[in-house]
Amino acid sequence: MKMLKGTPWKEGVEIERSPLLQGTIEADAAIVGGGLCGVVTAYLLAKAGKKAVILEKKKVGGGATEYTTAFLTQVIDTDIGDLREMFGDGKAALVLESHRKAIDLAEGIARENGIECEFRRVPSFSYANDDIEREGLLAEAKAAEGMPIDIEFLEDDALGFPNRGYLRADGQAKFHPLKYLSKVLDAAKRLGVEVYEDSEVLDITGKGPYVVETAEGSVIAGKVIVASYGPLKKKLYFKKAFYDSYVIEAEVPSGAFPEGIYEDNMEPYHYFRVDPMGEKDRIIIGGEDHRSDVPVDELKSFAALIEYAEGLFAGVPHGIVRRWKGPIVEPVDGLAFIGPHKDPNIYYATGFSGNGMTYSHIAASIITDHITGKKNKYAEIYDAHRKPAFKHLIKKGRDYTEEFIGGAVKNSLKQRRKKS
Repeated sequence: MKMLKGTPWKEGVEIERSPLLQGTIEADAAIVGGGLCGVVTAYLLAKAGKKAVILEKKKVGGGATEYTTAFLTQVIDTDIGDLREMFGDGKAALVLESHRKAIDLAEGIARENGIECEFRRVPSFSYANDDIEREGLLAEAKAAEGMPIDIEFLEDDALGFPNRGYLRADGQAKFHPLKYLSKVLDAAKRLGVEVYEDSEVLDITGKGPYVVETAEGSVIAGKVIVASYGPLKKKLYFKKAFYDSYVIEAEVPSGAFPEGIYEDNMEPYHYFRVDPMGEKDRIIIGGEDHRSDVPVDELKSFAALIEYAEGLFAGVPHGIVRRWKGPIVEPVDGLAFIGPHKDPNIYYATGFSGNGMTYSHIAASIITDHITGKKNKYAEIYDAHRKPAFKHLIKKGRDYTEEFIGGAVKNSLKQRRKKS
């Protein structure tokens, strides 16, 4: 079977094209970026009675949202133990709660607008490949005690593949990202949101109202939200790093593995989702992450991921049918940057790590509340103007170094970690 390139999310989903911005228009809020964060923010602002305009560099939904594996989970890339160590118990609890609320918000938006987007509440499984990883999971289960997440450590054969124990977190979710985005966009348009594609933002000038300039037009707005993959604010580049993550799609017999979302505890880690598709189940599995600025052989990264999948599927009939690569933006202290940076009326949403689906909804809520004068209890922990403490930089720097060694160096030396 010939392996396809690109994601499955575009199949059967048509997002109506929008015009190029020409001339000058006015709005309450100009949103830079037509990915999930930008679209959900526009929708919430429009529901609150604000006139919002989306400016997209290329095509709405054609960036990071298209390449995601679309997990909606509280089990974020920064471990609970690390959250408690770096930020304290109270803020760690708020982080977990904010992602739970984000899942609820996505589910509520889909229900309110009758959106069929394959939204499913499923468990998250974090599994250990060896005894060292098992100890890490036991420590994480201990760290989760008293936190707002339903999680437990288990040792049984329920997952359908060899492991040294796993954490099960209930109440998580997955969905079809472009089916969801396209219908939320339609709902936003019905509320008056204007969308312009092929309209790259070149500059933001003024001190309020602002002039958001494109090649052939401009938007005059009292508020600006930068929800693009690479924010225009250069100083924010020092607070994050850009990564590539590799993804393959496989087919296995129906019921071979429980439906859910999964991750291991390796460096770099692997993650996958199991989707019932009738006679066969689809498994979308990703990993082999590395910094984008590190030169690697892409084919070797895919080969390493396929080798990992082959070990996971040992004894289970399967076929690898598709592959793609997606972008990830890692924040230096493990949490996204959301809100104003210096100018109180220019908002940023970046550093979503591998949790863009929930962070998009968290950011949309925080920014909408700020613009409409409502207090949001999660705003402070994600403050885009925060200065990470030295201990946070050391902790996350150590994590990123391990990923670098495990990803890029492994790639260049053709080495594979062996399961014990």
